[in-house]
Amino acid sequence: MVEPQLYYADSDVALCSARNVFVVIWRVNTTVAAVRRVDQTCEQFAANHPDGIGHVTIVEQSAPMPPNDARDRLAQYLRESTHIKASAVAFEGTGFRAAAVRSVVAGLALLARQPFPHKIFPTLETASDWLIPELKLHVPSVDYTAAEFIREVQRVRLQVEVKSPSKNEASA
Repeated sequence: MVEPQLYYADSDVALCSARNVFVVIWRVNTTVAAVRRVDQTCEQFAANHPDGIGHVTIVEQSAPMPPNDARDRLAQYLRESTHIKASAVAFEGTGFRAAAVRSVVAGLALLARQPFPHKIFPTLETASDWLIPELKLHVPSVDYTAAEFIREVQRVRLQVEVKSPSKNEASA
């Protein structure tokens, strides 16, 4: 088993991996510069997984809707991906704001026209329950369960909080 890895974290975004899944955690603001970092880091990660990778985006409750330029860059990143075999987005949060952000991401998915299966979920658990079996259909080396994947993501998220507390937590 490969340990989960943390590649980058600041108060707005964290980039990590668990097994052969690249994980992006939008913590607060989504910027074009951060999306470029996501793209570059994902490319480097994918180079070590020639059969392809999974992709999970976690949008934390404190993350506002991304501005148009960042949304456009995200759509381009997903549309041009050749290594992602399945992707899931997990929103953490409830209520009107979370529903509004979900609708923006659904629009992004339509705009991006990804060349891989892509779905949106309310939690990491539901996203993983779909993603890992879907990824197994496309990447034969996937030999782990959704529960194992979730535990690894939780471990790396603890590292994120130690390395770079979110703006909301830092100001509390």
